[in-house]
Amino acid sequence: MSEPLRYQSTKPDGAIVNHHPFGRDIADLSDDIAPILREHGFEPGPYDTGGACRVVASAFLAWIKGSSADVIARMVAVGRPGFDDHIAVEVTTSAGFLYLDAHGVARADEIRARLNREPDISDAQITPVANEAADMSGERPNQAPDFAFKTQLRDLLFKKLGFFSLDLLDQDYLDIDQS
Repeated sequence: MSEPLRYQSTKPDGAIVNHHPFGRDIADLSDDIAPILREHGFEPGPYDTGGACRVVASAFLAWIKGSSADVIARMVAVGRPGFDDHIAVEVTTSAGFLYLDAHGVARADEIRARLNREPDISDAQITPVANEAADMSGERPNQAPDFAFKTQLRDLLFKKLGFFSLDLLDQDYLDIDQS
């Protein structure tokens, strides 16, 4: 049996390759998202430790929930158990779970493999975010920046990507040539 087509892969140099057009659309937004994050005191990057991924995931979740009440999605932590090394949004599809973050769309094994490349992570796990309600409200008492600007990011997602639909994640759109 052949290996299933991938949504995302990571090259030896760490470059992320999206094998799905919607993943590429998301990744292409990084030039629009980064200035908004910087304006609010975040420094997005490959090893961001300031919480930018949490803000972006919160905006993605608000965008998804604002597009369709029927989509099952939640914020998850990816990385070491008990640590929020990276935050993404888990979306339930007919083919299983897919994960959205500023890098694009990935399956569970793909996002875990990507996180395993980071320092201090060797066996990345996916766990629910402990306080998603606080993330969604913007109330983060232990963090100085105000997360209320996630609505600015959510509005950017609506403007650039339109309304979210599970059809956007359809496997039929995966690249056949994944070299």
